[in-house]
Amino acid sequence: MASILSGASNITISGGTFAINQNHSSVTVHTSAFDKLSATAAHSALHDAPARTDGSRCYPHTRTNDLDHLERWAQGICDEGASVFWLHGGAGVGRSAIMQSLAELCATQGLTLGSFFFSRSDPTRNTAEVLIPTLAYQLAQLFPSAHDVLEPVMNYDPLIFKKSLQVQLLSLFVRPLQHLVQLGAISNNPQSPRVFLIDGLDECGDATQQQAIIQAVAAVCHEHSIPVKFIIASRPETSISTSFRWYKRANHVLGAISLSEDPNAKTDIRRFVKAELHEIHTLHPFHQMIPSDWPHFYDINRLVQKSSSHFIYASTAMKYIWSAKENPVRSLQVVLGLEISRTISPFPELDGLYHHILGSAAHRDAVFQILAHCLFARLPPSVGAVCMTLKCSPDDFFIYMADMTSLVDFPHDQAVLDLSQMVTLLHASLRDFLFDRPRSGLLYIDRAVYLASQLENCLQLLSSESRQKCNWLDWVGYVEDGADRYPELNEQVLETIMVCGHLATTQQVLQQYSLLGFNQCTLDYRNAHWPGDYYIYNRFDDLIKVLVAANSIKTPDGVQLFKSFLDDFFDILEAYICEERKPLAPAILPLMLLGYPAQAHNC
Repeated sequence: MASILSGASNITISGGTFAINQNHSSVTVHTSAFDKLSATAAHSALHDAPARTDGSRCYPHTRTNDLDHLERWAQGICDEGASVFWLHGGAGVGRSAIMQSLAELCATQGLTLGSFFFSRSDPTRNTAEVLIPTLAYQLAQLFPSAHDVLEPVMNYDPLIFKKSLQVQLLSLFVRPLQHLVQLGAISNNPQSPRVFLIDGLDECGDATQQQAIIQAVAAVCHEHSIPVKFIIASRPETSISTSFRWYKRANHVLGAISLSEDPNAKTDIRRFVKAELHEIHTLHPFHQMIPSDWPHFYDINRLVQKSSSHFIYASTAMKYIWSAKENPVRSLQVVLGLEISRTISPFPELDGLYHHILGSAAHRDAVFQILAHCLFARLPPSVGAVCMTLKCSPDDFFIYMADMTSLVDFPHDQAVLDLSQMVTLLHASLRDFLFDRPRSGLLYIDRAVYLASQLENCLQLLSSESRQKCNWLDWVGYVEDGADRYPELNEQVLETIMVCGHLATTQQVLQQYSLLGFNQCTLDYRNAHWPGDYYIYNRFDDLIKVLVAANSIKTPDGVQLFKSFLDDFFDILEAYICEERKPLAPAILPLMLLGYPAQAHNC
C-alpha cells in the first residue's frame, strides 16, 4: 500500500492538522482565532512577559498608599463612580513599577481582564496597532467562550488586524465583551474580573494614537456601557492631559493620582536606598573592601535629595553601585559627583530619558533658553522673568513648554496665571546632566554662552529709555510687585564680564554701551531706590566693580576695553566733582576708591 505522503512535497505538519502541496493543488486548514490573535499580539507587552523583570515592580514596603488606593478602586470599594483611572507623574517617577505590582496583585485576585505595557524602545509594543489584538488575546485566553465571537470576525475579515483602531475596537473587543456580559462572565459583581491596565501611554506612537486610545476607552465604558474598568498610566504630556480634560467635560468621572505630588516618595526612596546599600555591603563581590561604617548617613541624604522624589535616579544609582567592575565605595562617590567614573556612565537610563525628552522638544531653542534661565540667571525663575528673557508672551511660553511637563513644573492654568509663579526643574539630576558635556552631548548648556547672550537684555532692563521702548515688558508686568531688581541685574552683568568677558559677543556689547552707558543705566534705575549720598557712593562702587571685572579680561581687546572704561570712569568722576556735589566730593572720593584694587591701575 502506497504511503499517503508518497510523491508529496512541501509537507507541513502542526499538531493534529496538516497541509499537503502536491502537483500544484492544495488543501488549506484554517488557523483558529486564538492562534491568529497569538501571532498578532505583542507578547512582550503582557505583565508576565520576560521583559517585565523583577526590577520592574515596586520595592517591598514602598508605594503602599498608592497601591492600596488603586487596589480598592479595582475592587470597587472606593471607585466613586469612575470607570477610568489616570495614574500620572513626571519622567522616572515610578509609574511602571506601580502598574507592574498592581497587575500582579489584581491577577492573583482574579480581577484582571488584560494588560498592556507600552515601551518606546520596543518596536513590538510602541504602537496602538497591536493594543486591541493583545487585549483580545488575553480576553480569549481567560474566557474560551469569547472565541464564539472572534472566530467568525476573523474568518470573515482576515485583514481585520490591518484595520483602524476604531474598527478593531468594535469587532475584536466590544463585541466579545458584550457577549461575555450576556453570559454573566463579566458583571458589576466585585468578584468579577473587570480591570484592564494600560501603562506608558505616552510611549505609544504619537499624540494622535494616544488620544485615539483614550477615546476608545471612553467608548467602551460609556457609549457601550460595558461594566469594565481601565487604569491608564502615563506622563502628563499635553496631548494626554488634553484628552482627559475632554473626558471630564463629557461628564465622565475620572479617578486620578499624581505621583509627582506623593508626600511619601522620599521616605520610600530612603527605605529603598538604605536596604540596597546594606545588601551591597554584605553581598557585593568586593564587600571586603567596604569599611564597616559605610555608607555615611549624609551620603544617603544626598542620594535621596538628588532623586527629587523620582525613583529612576535612585534605582539607576543602585544598579551602578552593584556593578562588579568597581569598588562600591568609589562607585557611590561617582554617583554623588565626587569622583570620575573609570568605567561606564553611572546613569545610562536617566541619560537616555533626558536625551529623548529634550531632543524631541518641538521648540528646542526656546526650551533650552528657559532651562538656562532657571539654571544661571540671577533673576528669579518666574514666568514673567522667563518671558522677559525670551521676549515672548505668556501664551508662547506655554506653547514652548508643552513638551516639558515631565521634567519641569510650571503653572498650567492660563486662566488664573500669576506671572510671579515659579518655573521649577522636577529633577535635581537634570542640572548635573546638562552641565556634563560627555553625558549630554549636543544638549549641553554652556554657562558662558548663555550669560553672554543675556548681557544686552540686562543692560536694557537697567535703562529706563530701553524699557520704555520694549513693548514686551508692558504686559509681562515684570516689576508689578514694586521689587527692586537692580541688585540681581547688576550682579549678572558683573558675573557675565568675569565669566565670559573673553567672548567676542560680550566685548561687542560692552563696547557698544561703554562705562558711560552703564553709568546712565545705574542712574536710570537707582534714582528711585537709593536716596542721597548713600546712593552716590553705591553708584561709584558699582562702576568700580565693573572696572575690576573688565580688568580681568586678559585678551588684547580686553585690555583696550579696560582702558576705555577707565577713561570713562574719570570722565564720570570729573563730571560729578564739577557739577553735582562739589562740597561732598573730597570726602567721598577715598570711600569710592577703597574697593578699587591696585592692579586696576596697571593698564
